[in-house]
Amino acid sequence: MIQLLCVACISLAAKMEEVEVPLLLDLQVDPECVFEPRTIQRMELLVLSTLEWRMSSVTPFAYIDYLVRSIDLDCSFHCALFSRVTELILCAIQELKFLSFRPSAIAVASILCAVQELVPLELTKLKGSLFSVIPAQLQDTCERCFTLLSEMYQLSPFTMVKDENYVLSAPRSPIGVLDASFSCDSGSTLKSVGSNNPGANISSPARKKRKVDGFSSSVKAYAS
Repeated sequence: MIQLLCVACISLAAKMEEVEVPLLLDLQVDPECVFEPRTIQRMELLVLSTLEWRMSSVTPFAYIDYLVRSIDLDCSFHCALFSRVTELILCAIQELKFLSFRPSAIAVASILCAVQELVPLELTKLKGSLFSVIPAQLQDTCERCFTLLSEMYQLSPFTMVKDENYVLSAPRSPIGVLDASFSCDSGSTLKSVGSNNPGANISSPARKKRKVDGFSSSVKAYAS
């Protein structure tokens, strides 16, 4: 049943995203368990009915463009802002603590964190502009999400711009997903480490690269 569900979900995803939908036979990699097209179709209909045909999932990224345009921020900061907001969202969606927040709240919190890092003196003004387009009943939720996100992942502007280790790329493998998670965890603990040891914030890129490479090697060895 699980294999049938997997095939049906992949088939539905292909129909939503691909121009040319692959054959159902090509989606089934296990030769010992091949389903008939009508069986897969029935499972597809079951999945769709369970989801009430809501196939367009809403993510925090759906709100970013609108929210950024609602604040009066210098256009020269837009590129850095979008980049940092993307990093924060990718970190947040990996944490269980953020499951209780709506995608819109995560989007607002990510923008506020990025603004605080880029132009901290304008945070109050830009925050007011941002909250002016948010329903009043959601503002407290956005505020709590902002507080949590800033405590976990916020870095100083110098670290954000200069340290390329915090620029996340889309994971292309299970190892990449673990590496991305490891990078987020490292960012969230940077402040606490630095407060206890003044010299901890000064670490060479080569040393950081050795740590990440060692983590990847351990995971690869375990997987093999």
